[in-house]
Amino acid sequence: MNKQSMATMSKKKTCNSIWGALAIIALSVLPFFHDIIATSEGLKAWVPDFGVRNFLADEKGKILGFSSYYIFLYTFLIFLFASIGFGGWAMETRKRAYGKASLTIWCVSLYYLVLIILGLRRSDWNIMEYKLVLIALPLAIIVWKVYKNRSIPYRILIWIGLSVMTAFPFLHDIVTEKGSVLNPWVPDLGIETFFTDVEGRVRGLKSYRHFLYFLGIYLFAHLGWMAWFMSSKGKRYRPFLLVPATLSVFEVFVLLMSWGETEFSRPDIKLYMLVGLSVALAINYYYVYHPSDRYPMVLKERIGFLALPVFMAMDVLGKMNNAMDNIVNADARLNPSDVLQKYVDFRIDDIEEFAATYTYDYHDFHRMLDNKKSKQKMYSAVYDIMKQLEDRGSLHQDRG
Repeated sequence: MNKQSMATMSKKKTCNSIWGALAIIALSVLPFFHDIIATSEGLKAWVPDFGVRNFLADEKGKILGFSSYYIFLYTFLIFLFASIGFGGWAMETRKRAYGKASLTIWCVSLYYLVLIILGLRRSDWNIMEYKLVLIALPLAIIVWKVYKNRSIPYRILIWIGLSVMTAFPFLHDIVTEKGSVLNPWVPDLGIETFFTDVEGRVRGLKSYRHFLYFLGIYLFAHLGWMAWFMSSKGKRYRPFLLVPATLSVFEVFVLLMSWGETEFSRPDIKLYMLVGLSVALAINYYYVYHPSDRYPMVLKERIGFLALPVFMAMDVLGKMNNAMDNIVNADARLNPSDVLQKYVDFRIDDIEEFAATYTYDYHDFHRMLDNKKSKQKMYSAVYDIMKQLEDRGSLHQDRG
């Protein structure tokens, strides 16, 4: 393969990576896209009405069982966001030991989407028993693998952990009943009391059940994108997966800090975060994959999304070291006339003693007495100058 064809392939790979990064950044808007285009009253004035709301509404005005179009968009988009994250993870790990486990979790996220789209949230398909089957299915596969292999390899432990992840979207059903009362088998650890304010609201929400619902779906979405990020080592789009992962964990933080009614929950703040993080990662991407002889590509790709701050720090340290060398490399800029004038002023006949005195005086003035390397260089340079002047007979002539 010649250099021209290799360059063409590299450009094509970079172009595909850029489009992939742009797609990931665009998908990061999904968790708060409902705030951009709608309010609790309906669509915003600038958003064109394509009749979707009327098409989905029933005779009671509900949207697929949701009280408003705003709530429908919120729930649908967050589960779509989570499904895309788990879908990317499943595709990335399909050939790995836990590939079937990641595929199972992706199917679970798609199951919730189907319930929303088909309006089955109020049906028997959304009851607790069916949801427990979603956890029992991968666990049954684990039991079968143990029986078949007569051992418990590490991958089975991974399956158990991944199976627990499927419970996050219905964490509220596991912990509480529909009346926001703890299930009889759940111990009261005082968590609800800790998160409840004086007005009886739990982190700004109506009930503990609502709090667990939103916490569960945001954690579920965050885990999907983080799992995709962790399993995509070596892929050029990998750093940009931090954008949706960061925004999803930011939503969790806003919920836990009860900032739902503050400026931190506004869509424009989230857009600023998205743009700022995307620009920083784009600069880092260019820095990593831009051809450079200073740092090998293998090293930059291994460091990954930390390459920019790491190598910027290395550049700063390098420049500081060069600046210090420029100060201490007096051997390259010592003026023989200045050295000779100092020799006349100091009235020291022995050139070795003069070189030592000159060096000490210079470094004492610049507060660099601890720099042994600099003192050695200057001493040698001064001694060489004085030796040349002595060989030419200039020292005694000037002193006289």
